[in-house]
Amino acid sequence: MTDSLNRNLINTDNEKKQLRKKMLALRDRLTRKQVGTASRACLENILSFPFFKDHEWIYFFLAFNKEIDTLSMMEAFRNAGKRLAVPRVEGKEMHFYEIRSLDDCRPGAMGILEPYKEVSSHGNLLRVTEPGLMLMPGLAFDKDRNRLGYGGGFYDRYLCGHEGLRTVGICYDFQIIDHVPAESHDLRPEALISDRRILF
Repeated sequence: MTDSLNRNLINTDNEKKQLRKKMLALRDRLTRKQVGTASRACLENILSFPFFKDHEWIYFFLAFNKEIDTLSMMEAFRNAGKRLAVPRVEGKEMHFYEIRSLDDCRPGAMGILEPYKEVSSHGNLLRVTEPGLMLMPGLAFDKDRNRLGYGGGFYDRYLCGHEGLRTVGICYDFQIIDHVPAESHDLRPEALISDRRILF
């Protein structure tokens, strides 16, 4: 029984690694124009989404390495009257802080922009734990909303300790595939938004 379980975990882990490699390669082939076009279409879908309209706080990620360009969405979010919180990695944990502009951020882990307390344009950054809508990154999703992240488990750990957040996976449409290998501890977003569709 234990040996069978271990083999299944190893197989799932290997499947995830291969899928991550494949999806990163596909994303790396995107041109700047393709990223911009898809990101604008994704933004329109986010702005029309009921979860977005229902919440004051938007928890989102700052795009890196040809992810859907969430940085270009900040002005639209603020114009819609939203308050913005983005993640900062602190050891093995992730916390979200309010930002008002990218001036509040500096490159952190792996060169990804994150809140930087010492350069905040409005004093000490506020750690946010309010209810809100979380826009989640991912390398692949399936139609059952299973999510393949980058392997660090930061979002799974964060969401286990923070109730009151509605969750939406944000991706290019080609990142929605037939099957994503998932384990019992992997959390699924409540919906998916791509440049072409919204899935519940």
